[in-house]
Formats: sequence, C-alpha cells, structure tokens
Amino acid sequence: MSDPQPVYLSDYQPPAYRVTHTELTFDLDPAATRVKARLLMERHSEAAPDAPLVLNGEHLKLISWRSMQRRWMPLPMN
Repeated sequence: MSDPQPVYLSDYQPPAYRVTHTELTFDLDPAATRVKARLLMERHSEAAPDAPLVLNGEHLKLISWRSMQRRWMPLPMN
C-alpha cells in the first residue's frame, strides 16, 4: 500500500452524486462478515451529465450492484 497523499482544499471537487437514503444489513460471522448496503443516490444538479459514479473503499470486495437505469454496470473502483 502506498503512503497517503495530501488533499488540498484548492483541489477539492464536490462529488457528482449524493446519498439520499441508506439501509445497511449485517451478516456477522467470525470468519467473514457480509454487509449489504442499499443506497439511494441522486446526481448533483451542478455535476456533469456524464460524471461517473465512483466507489471508494479499502479491503472490500464488491459482489454485485444494480442501478434503476441500467443493470449490472461495471464500476470504476478506487
């Protein structure tokens, strides 16, 4: 893993999407806990129409995802 890089306020860009509702379900297991997240999102009015939805996470495995507009779309992962 690389060293964290500083993020400067002058470089900040607001996210293209905002989460309006969150539902989390946890399946706790000592060997492997699974979390199901249902997120309702909307694009910010000032975001570019082609702005991608980018998910950020560490030590996570995306099993599946679905969109009301399209199903099973590939996502960029950071």
